[in-house]
This record gives sequence, C-alpha cells and structure tokens, in this order.
Amino acid sequence: MLIGKAFSSPPVHKCEINGIVKDSITGEGLPFASVQMFSQIDSALVKGAITDINGTYSIKDIIPGKYRLAASYMGYDQSEIIIDVHKKKVGHNFLLSQKSISLSEITITTEKEFVEKTIEKTTINVAKNTTLTGGTAADVMQTLPFVDVDIDGNINYRGSDKVIILLNGEKSELVKSLDQIPADQVQKVELINNPSAKYEAEGMSGIINIVLKSGNSGKNKTTMMLNAGCPETFGGNVGYSGMVGKTLFFVNAGLNHKTKYQTKEHLRENYENPDAFDYYQYDRQDENLNNAFINTTLERAINKRQHIGLSVIGGKKFNSADREINYETL
Repeated sequence: MLIGKAFSSPPVHKCEINGIVKDSITGEGLPFASVQMFSQIDSALVKGAITDINGTYSIKDIIPGKYRLAASYMGYDQSEIIIDVHKKKVGHNFLLSQKSISLSEITITTEKEFVEKTIEKTTINVAKNTTLTGGTAADVMQTLPFVDVDIDGNINYRGSDKVIILLNGEKSELVKSLDQIPADQVQKVELINNPSAKYEAEGMSGIINIVLKSGNSGKNKTTMMLNAGCPETFGGNVGYSGMVGKTLFFVNAGLNHKTKYQTKEHLRENYENPDAFDYYQYDRQDENLNNAFINTTLERAINKRQHIGLSVIGGKKFNSADREINYETL
C-alpha cells in the first residue's frame, strides 16, 4: 500500500509601491507626473503609473524583487532609485528639481527702413539701394524725394535753390563736385526741413546732409568692390576697418572711370538762294571722367562718454575729352 502526500509551494504575495512626486522647492505635488519601474536585470519596463491631481502615485501587483524606480515631469530633472520590494506595501516619495536652462549669447539684429521720417528730418538709407553701385553721390541726389538736379548739376530742394549741402554735418568743398564721391561710400542722406537759425539765410528751403560710411562697427573687416557697366563705366574701391586697442581705424579708397558720348548732327539747306552752299556737320565728343576718392577716420575713446577723432576726406578729378568734327558741303 502506497501512501502519498501532495506538496504545493506557498503562493507568492504581490506588493505595492506608492508615494508622492513633489516639487523640491515648494513641496507641492506634481500632477500627471510619470513613475516607471524597470527590471534591474535587463532594464525592461515592468510597470508604470501617472500621478493624480495631488501628485500621488500607486503601482500594484508587483512581484518581490529589486527594481529601478524613476519619476519624471516636464521641465524637471528625472529622479530615480534602486528599490528592494519585499514588503506588501512600500512607500517612496520623489523630490524633483526644475531644470536649469543655459542660453548661449543671443544677438538681435534689426534693419533700418529705407526711409525714416521724424518731425525734424527725413532720412534715406541709401546704402540699402544696390542699384546705385558704380554711381556717384550725384546719382544718389537724383533718387531723393523733393530734390531736383539740373543738367549742370545745380540742386534744388522743394523747388528752391536756397539749400545747404553738408558732408558729415560740415561744410566741405567736395559738395561742389559730388561726382567725386562714390555712391557706395554714402551711408545715408538726411533731408532737414527746418534748419537752425545759423543756417536760416542761405538754407531757407532746407539742408541736405550727406553722411559717409565710417566703419564704426568695431569689427576688423576688409572689403573690396569692383563694378562695371555700359557704356564704358568701371571702377573699384578697397577698404579696411578695425579696432586697435581703444582706437577705431577706417580707410576706404577708390578709383572710378566713366566715358560719356555726345553726338550732334547739323544739316543746313537754303531754299531761297539756290547758289548758297548747303552743308552737313557731324560733331562727336567723348568725355573721359576719372576720379579718385579717399575717406579716412581715426577715433579714440577717452572714456565711455568722450571720444576724440580725426577725419580726412578727399577727392581728385582726372578728366579729358576728345572731339571730332566732320564738315561737308552739299
């Protein structure tokens, strides 16, 4: 007779983990934070939970063992621990710290409008007008509102020749020959409608102030520009700007050439006197306009509010003309 006994292993009890996920500074519970439990053996996700409105979480039906428990919340650093779960209920609270965000340096660059208007003046930022490349300051003047330039280069502002033309805010002989100043050296032109009393007699209609580029960005920069056009227009300039200690140095020099062609034809016929000579005349004149220009600025900072500077602006014309006249009797 065989007597047998049946043996069965005791049931494995299930465990529970609960707690609160809090802000480390305020101590307030963080709602809808994520709490996840991973296997310590292979890092596989075992279970997880989301905190309620008070930041409380609960994970049930856990098989006893060691786990990696992690809590995370948007805008906070993740926190995790290794926890040994063997009791029926295990409690653990998380304190999460807000992330510290380090921003790199941000440079904000704004562009000026082509035309800026105030009560005192209208400013035209002609440096933004790329169509003037290869031209001169005289060409710039022809693009300005309320400014008229006649065939001889005389300038009227708002219908009057009672206008003062300044260069960098000062009177200069160069304004009498604006075709010596390259257009790409003009930063802006200020049209001042209501000049001060010291200009009242000769500048009743206003003041036109031509402001040249000064390279005051403070950055070391070398520029070179070449231009060409038709008929027979070419030139170029080279410039450098930079800081040496507290001294700003800027220089720009250029040379431009332009050829103007002018052709005239005359035909005279005398119908009243048949014996008079009729003639035909052909007249062609070629003008070679060459000009050199230099703009130099030295400026040194004495302190935050005081600067001392030296500016030299100059130009030179090298013009010539060829003329051909053909005369023929008919």
